[in-house]
Amino acid sequence: MTRAFNCYMGYGPSANALQDGNIVGMNIPAGPPVTAVTRAFALMGDEMTVLEFTQEDIETITMSFHYGRF
Repeated sequence: MTRAFNCYMGYGPSANALQDGNIVGMNIPAGPPVTAVTRAFALMGDEMTVLEFTQEDIETITMSFHYGRF
């Protein structure tokens, strides 16, 4: 049985854990050339997927989970 849980770690360790198969995703509010993102792409290549959100998507998520603007 596979258990899902949240894991809080820095950007670099997240990239390592992704490559090692210890996590299946990471949340980094940036893109290349941020070091952790560039490193993750270098390690994972085509296995890496970046999710993109429109402003409308962000507003829907914000309202659905009652997050305030920050």
